[in-house]
Amino acid sequence: MTKIVVHGATGAQGAPVVRAVAAAGLPVRGLSRAEGDLDDRAGLGAAYEGATGAFIHFPITPDPAAPARWAENLAAVARPARAVISTSGGVPGDDTSPFGSQRLAALGELAERLREAGVVVTVLAPRLFLENLLLPPVQETLAGEGVLAYPVAADQPVAWVSHLDVAEAAVAALTHASPPSFVDVGPVPGLTGAELAAQHGAGVTYRAMPPAEFGALLAPVLGEGAAAGIEGLYQAVAARPDALAFTTETGTEKLLGVRSRSAGAWLAGLSGTPLG
Repeated sequence: MTKIVVHGATGAQGAPVVRAVAAAGLPVRGLSRAEGDLDDRAGLGAAYEGATGAFIHFPITPDPAAPARWAENLAAVARPARAVISTSGGVPGDDTSPFGSQRLAALGELAERLREAGVVVTVLAPRLFLENLLLPPVQETLAGEGVLAYPVAADQPVAWVSHLDVAEAAVAALTHASPPSFVDVGPVPGLTGAELAAQHGAGVTYRAMPPAEFGALLAPVLGEGAAAGIEGLYQAVAARPDALAFTTETGTEKLLGVRSRSAGAWLAGLSGTPLG
C-alpha cells in the first residue's frame, strides 16, 4: 500500500504533519524517533518500502557530525516519488546562517541527492516557530507581568510561523501538480516585537531578552546542553537580522497557494481566545 512517511511523528513538527496528511485523505505512516532512527539505515529502508511521499526533518542534536550522517543514510535508501524537507529554520546554502550551517548543508545535500535519484523534492524553510512562545519562561513573564520577553531585538521583523503552517505547506507540496523546489514558510511581512506583543492582547508590551538570560531560564526546563545551544542560536540571530524574514516572491501563498496564519489567529486557535 502506498503511504506518506512522516519522520518525528510524535514530535512538535511531525505530529501536525501526520494529522494534516490524514485529513487530506492520504495514507500515512508516522515514524517516531525510535522507529525512524536516522542512524539505522536498514530500518529506514524498511520504513520506506512502498512509500510514495515523505516528510523529513532532523531533530536537534549535540552531535555536529550527525546531520551529515543522517543525510547519507536517507539518500541511500529513501526513494519516494516526492519528498518534503523542512529545514526547521534557515535556508540551505547560507554559510553564515544562525540556524547552523552544518545542518543546513546536510539537508541541502540530501535534497540534491534525492533529486538526482529521481525524487521530486520541496524544501520548506520556516524561521522562528510561534510554539516557542509557549515555553515556560516566556509564558510566566507574560502572565505575571504582561510582558512578552524574547531574545530578538524589538525592531527586528520576524516571519513567525506555526508548526501547523509547516504541516499545511507540506501537504500542499506533496499534492501539488508541479511543486516548487524551495519555499519560505511564514507570513509576509514579518512582525516586530511590539507588533507581536499587540497580537497577544491590549496592554501587552515587548522586551528584548538577552540571549544569556533566556538560556539560563531554559536550563532547568531543557537541560544545560540544549539551553546553551539555544542561547548560541539567538546570539547568532542578533548578528543576522536578515535571516528571520523574506519576501512574498518565495513564500507559500505565491508558490503553493497556502496562506500562513497570523500570530493572532494562532493564539486564538490555542484555546479559543488569545493569551495574555
